[in-house]
Amino acid sequence: MLTTIQLASDLHIGEYLAEGLEIPFRVHPQANLLILAGDIDIGLQGMDFARTLDVPTLYVPGVLEHAGLEPEVAAPLMKLDSSRTKVRVLQNDAVVINGIRFLGTTLWPNFGPPSLLKGPESVGIAVAMTGYGTVQDGGKTMTYSGLWARHQAAVAWLSQRLAEPFDGPTVVISHHIPHPKSIPRQGAGDPFAAPCQTRLTALMTFVDYWFHGSVHVACDYRIRDCRVICNPVGAPSDHRYPYSFAQKSNGYRPDLLLEIAS
Repeated sequence: MLTTIQLASDLHIGEYLAEGLEIPFRVHPQANLLILAGDIDIGLQGMDFARTLDVPTLYVPGVLEHAGLEPEVAAPLMKLDSSRTKVRVLQNDAVVINGIRFLGTTLWPNFGPPSLLKGPESVGIAVAMTGYGTVQDGGKTMTYSGLWARHQAAVAWLSQRLAEPFDGPTVVISHHIPHPKSIPRQGAGDPFAAPCQTRLTALMTFVDYWFHGSVHVACDYRIRDCRVICNPVGAPSDHRYPYSFAQKSNGYRPDLLLEIAS
C-alpha cells in the first residue's frame, strides 16, 4: 500500500489574517494524509483551521498551540475539539495508519541542562526562551527547568515506543528539531533555534522518516537511514531575516508529497 503524505508546519495563520494576507496553504489534491507539525495558529484556533481542510490529518501541537495554556492542558483540549473530525492530535501518542507507525510529540527543545544558565551560554538561551513566554506552567510563565523536564519526558516516551517491535515503516512527527542539521544556516540564523542542542541520532536508528517544524527554513537530509524533513510556511514577520516565505527564500514547497510504502 502506498500512502501519499503532505507535510506542512509553521503556518502562523493569525499573523497572515492580522495583516490582511491570504493564508498561503492549500491541501494538495493527491494527498491522502496531511501532517501538520505545529505552530499552525494560537491555541485552539489551529484546530479550527485544520477541521476546514476536510482531509485525514495528523496534528502535533507546536508552541503557538500552547499559548496561554499548560502542556498538560493544551493537548487534551485539542483532542476534545478534534472529536468526530478527520483530525487526530498526537502528543506523546502513537497511531498506525495503512501499516505505518506514526509517533507524535511536541518534543520541546533541548537548550542544555539548567546549569548552563550560569555560564556564557545564558545570553543565547535567554533570547531563545522569549519564544516560550506565552506557555504556562503551574499558573506561571514556562521556566527553563520546566521546558527541560518536558523535553526529557518526550525523549523517554519516544525511546520506549521505538523499542517496541513494529513490522512496517516508522514515522516520527515532532514540532521541535531532532538534530542540529535542522538549524537554519542562512545569514545570522534563527536566534530562537540556534542554542538548541537536541541530537537524537541514536533514536533515528529506529526511524524511517522524521518530520518536524519549529524552524522556518526547510530542510531535507539523512542521518543514517532516517530521512529528516521540515517544510515550513513561515510567518509574515520573517521578512526581517535573510529567509522568508515572502521572499521565496525559505525553501517551502507547497507541492511537496511524500509516498511511503507499507
